[in-house]
Amino acid sequence: MSIIRSYTLKEARFLLPQLKEMIIDVNSKLDDYIYIIDNLKNEYVKLANNLGLDSIELSYSRLDINYANQLELTKILEQMQYYENMSKNLVIGTVESIMDQGIVLRDLRLGLFDFPAFDRNLLYYLCWRIDEDDINWWHSRSESFIDRKPITSLIEFI
Repeated sequence: MSIIRSYTLKEARFLLPQLKEMIIDVNSKLDDYIYIIDNLKNEYVKLANNLGLDSIELSYSRLDINYANQLELTKILEQMQYYENMSKNLVIGTVESIMDQGIVLRDLRLGLFDFPAFDRNLLYYLCWRIDEDDINWWHSRSESFIDRKPITSLIEFI
């Protein structure tokens, strides 16, 4: 992974409110989309069962049911596809927006971020999760979240 930019602790801290708001908003929308998709899947299965279909595969072409019921099933499938595409586009847009700033998004649902930092020949990440009040952790480029160390220990390395 190439580093687009390097953040100071102050610069990274400045972005926390904006990132927190973004991730909360995205996750809320994703939860809404998942809820809608689950309800549409249940509606599809219920309709298919009521029609006595042996196979309840999600499919656009069923020859064993009448045209009106086929249209109803197709409408449900199209709605599911719409919300699935909305979900994908939301995730892609969010990830691209964050990556364009040079920030590493490790987990969208947890809101786990790494800010690339460089000081005195040490490349490291300032590590933050949205349920934390501040950036209190860091880890080397070869380490991960479970290896993070208190930010106060960073002084020993730089």
